[in-house]
Amino acid sequence: MLKEYLESVFGSEYVTEMPVPEVSLPLLYTTYTYESFKIYEQQYIFVHWTDRLTLRQYIVRSENMESRFLLPVVLLLERTYAAQAKDLIDNRVSFVELGRQIYMPMQGFVLKKTRQTMYNDKVSRFSPQTQLCALYFIYSSTEVHTVKEIVEGTGLNKMAVSRGLRDLETVGGITYEEKGRTKYYRMVGNKKSFYNSIENYLINPIRREVMIREEDLSDKCVKSGFTALSEWSMLADSRTSTYAVSGEDFKALESKCMPDTNTLLFDWTYVKLQIWKYNPVAFSEPGIADKVSVWLSIPKPDERTEYVLDDLKEEILNGKT
Repeated sequence: MLKEYLESVFGSEYVTEMPVPEVSLPLLYTTYTYESFKIYEQQYIFVHWTDRLTLRQYIVRSENMESRFLLPVVLLLERTYAAQAKDLIDNRVSFVELGRQIYMPMQGFVLKKTRQTMYNDKVSRFSPQTQLCALYFIYSSTEVHTVKEIVEGTGLNKMAVSRGLRDLETVGGITYEEKGRTKYYRMVGNKKSFYNSIENYLINPIRREVMIREEDLSDKCVKSGFTALSEWSMLADSRTSTYAVSGEDFKALESKCMPDTNTLLFDWTYVKLQIWKYNPVAFSEPGIADKVSVWLSIPKPDERTEYVLDDLKEEILNGKT
């Protein structure tokens, strides 16, 4: 039933049924039924929810599930009422009411039961894909870009890039001109004004943190956090070094990882591994995550760290790197 409905909305060529990842779940969560589908190259976990939970309780549980599956979770409902749907949408909770409506802000649209038409959802936070597109503009040394160039520069597919560009245009960060059948995109103003227009929509790239022995790191892992900052400034690294990896590349390392506990922080053979919502290698320097993503991953810096982050920001937005 769910597969047929998703195919009727997105098109059968863009919907692929996937095996549900085998992860350790609390006993309470094993009573739910899970399905997984890839839509436009993004995999989701759909949860058949039967409990009568408050909205806050559901949000907490869904966030817990996302941290374990490392995939976005979508609530699957047989029926919802108007007030319930409004609460879910106001809190940006993804849900599907079979045969009637879909709200999936990561896909950038809503399918409403009243009109059965798709329209752009208002941007409140960037998706990981949109943030990668934004980073592409910040780090690019050229002014004008095509979709094809952005696809090659970000590693995203054409559909994801198109959605990212639409979001960046919606918040006033970019504009384009059309020549023939090709659109040429450029930032509105310079890098500073572009950053100012998108700053409130940027997300912390970290999805989850675990511990891993340093010898078990792969070449897909790059330095991040204070370990990266210590490479760019006089700041000392923290007691435990920090690295970042994409959710996809983490799968090969997961069996070697331990929860992020205070006990392991004093075991010098372990390092902290951040699982990011997008690939930290995309705009990385050799062995180090990109500077914008690193400063976004440190949301509450102390005064000395904030001074270093401000210097990095000025350096990048003034085109010195």
